[in-house]
Amino acid sequence: MESEITRLVTQLARIRNVEVSYVYDTLQESIVSGLKRRFGRDVRHDVNVDPETGKIEVAIVQTAVERVQDVSQEISLEEARRINPEVKEGEDVRIQIPLQEVGRVAIQRTVDELTHRLREAERTKLFNEFIKKKGEIISGTIHKIEKEEILVNLGPIYGILPLRDQLKTDHHQIGVPFKFYVLRIQRTPIGPRVYLSRTHPEFLRRLLAREVPEIQQGIVEIKNVARIPGVRSKVAVTSHDEKIDPIGACVGYRKVRIQSVTKELSGEKIDIIQWNPDQKIFIARAMSPALIKEVIEEEGTYTVVVPDEEFSKAIGRKGQNVWLASLLSNSKLDILKESDYRNRLFSQRMAQIMVETLDFLSEETRQTLLEAGFTTVISLFEQTSTEAAKILGWDPTRIEQLKTQIREQLEKRELERKLFEKKKLEEMRAVESELSEKAVTEESKEEEPAVEEPPQTEGALKPEESMKSKKEAEISEDAPQSEEPAPQEEEQKTTAEESKGSEDKESEEEDK
Repeated sequence: MESEITRLVTQLARIRNVEVSYVYDTLQESIVSGLKRRFGRDVRHDVNVDPETGKIEVAIVQTAVERVQDVSQEISLEEARRINPEVKEGEDVRIQIPLQEVGRVAIQRTVDELTHRLREAERTKLFNEFIKKKGEIISGTIHKIEKEEILVNLGPIYGILPLRDQLKTDHHQIGVPFKFYVLRIQRTPIGPRVYLSRTHPEFLRRLLAREVPEIQQGIVEIKNVARIPGVRSKVAVTSHDEKIDPIGACVGYRKVRIQSVTKELSGEKIDIIQWNPDQKIFIARAMSPALIKEVIEEEGTYTVVVPDEEFSKAIGRKGQNVWLASLLSNSKLDILKESDYRNRLFSQRMAQIMVETLDFLSEETRQTLLEAGFTTVISLFEQTSTEAAKILGWDPTRIEQLKTQIREQLEKRELERKLFEKKKLEEMRAVESELSEKAVTEESKEEEPAVEEPPQTEGALKPEESMKSKKEAEISEDAPQSEEPAPQEEEQKTTAEESKGSEDKESEEEDK
């Protein structure tokens, strides 16, 4: 009997995926619950279950009295002495209760209680197991496809993939394996409910972390992710090691790493952008593949100036490119053509320029414009040529020529102003570099140690003279000895020349 109980308990623990000790504890609590139903809630019980042998001992403790008033707590002295002849009134008696006497209904309730507690323990264990996987990637197979959701087999339980978390480019078939992002876990009476997602931005982040070892090691960091699920994504990355290129690390050799992630996302295009702490530079990079002319910050909004031919590329198909760049940079972006931006700047400048300051116009023209109410340049340009011609009484062609002349002259002045500012800036930089070089030179001189000259005595040679004398001595020692009698040779040479000259004179006289 005991061995059979042990075998059944072990089998039950294996089926319910719980510990054997927990099954024994649950069995003991279930028997206690049965005793309370059989003998009352206040009964004093003594239940022992031996996990090694499987032996179950059930007993209740009652007090021996002459007259019983509480059946659950007291027993008559006569019945108590049948169990223990030496018992006295007021003493406790331990009464062994066979399992059969607990009652068939109580035993059945005990079994039901045991089953309920084991199921609850199994649900709790599954919930604790999957709550640790929240925010992680798990694998599962498609079990059932419904209109609003897909049931995914995760092993011990089934996960739910709602319609809003499904990629439109996925082709779902029963039994086909997929990777999922664990979005949230919900505790229910029938067990934990796991909600999955394939559209969450963190899903792309986790996939890249799986494929790129540098991200796992912390060398490359993913700053932000922006997704249009199933269509296109942008990922901002940075490297904490100057020797490692973050974009190259994520793309991989021959694009192996990024293609693996793209394949898992059913062909979703992924742009890897290098993050920069300067928001303007980062926005310009996030707008790729469009070329950016300038990024200007205006009251919390960034105006992105692009060439006219790059405008459609900057916006993207259905606004995808600018939308992703805005999400990636966490900024509000306003895309503007370069020509429109120039017109805006020109309008702002013209609003501040008075007609009377346009010295390149004749005095008569300026006076006519002022009398007609055109005090500023912008007031003239806001009117069409036809309307301005009616006010001034001029020909529309003349108005067009006047506007062209004013525009060209103002643009020329603006260009001259920019060149002057550029020249000034270069001169300032040159002066700053010169000052910095002087400062570095002075610091280096100050750092050189001063050499103390030894005190010179009278008659002593200076260091330069002593060095010169040493060099002359070395040269004299190295010279050959044959060169020493040079004066004697010179004397012999002169006497020989004199004797030869006298002989020549004698021969001339003989000839005469």
